[in-house]
Amino acid sequence: MDKSALRKEFLAKRKALPDDLKNKYSKQICEHIMNMPQFKLAKTVALYSAIGSEASLSPVIFECGKKVALPVCVEGNTLIFKAVGDETTLKKGSFGILEPKENQPTIPPEEIDLIFVPGAVFDKTGGRIGYGKGYYDRILPYLSEKCEIVGVSYSLQIADEIETEPHDIKVSLIVTEEGIHKCTSSKSI
Repeated sequence: MDKSALRKEFLAKRKALPDDLKNKYSKQICEHIMNMPQFKLAKTVALYSAIGSEASLSPVIFECGKKVALPVCVEGNTLIFKAVGDETTLKKGSFGILEPKENQPTIPPEEIDLIFVPGAVFDKTGGRIGYGKGYYDRILPYLSEKCEIVGVSYSLQIADEIETEPHDIKVSLIVTEEGIHKCTSSKSI
């Protein structure tokens, strides 16, 4: 099955989850994240603001006590990361996604110790299919070699195998409501 069909299939499954389960699973995912040894050691963490039926990371964003960066879409198709203070430092940006306001400091990608990325579907080897625009594909190569890339999804978004291309950067771990899953292979940057 091609990427577009897989994306459509798995996004439909995610969207079909009842709101009470999405909320429950999001809380469980946040607990798993905050208990990760990598998270506890990280100084600067990049997260994402949930849109639609994505797992919400709001408790981690605002309660983790770490330097938190969120992506901001600039110049149409480029992501940069900006620091988050509290909820008053955010505004609705591109695509209606909450993002740091313009006056928030930019965080260079090489300063990020740990990044959590959303996706439509992941596989057990760390393959990821995003939403088709390539935002993360363009920014991930600029992270430092020490930065661990972690996928975030509900367990129903994990396929046995997806087709990836040589330039695709795999995640090393996937956090779901069930726990933290170590991927069987990952490509370093």
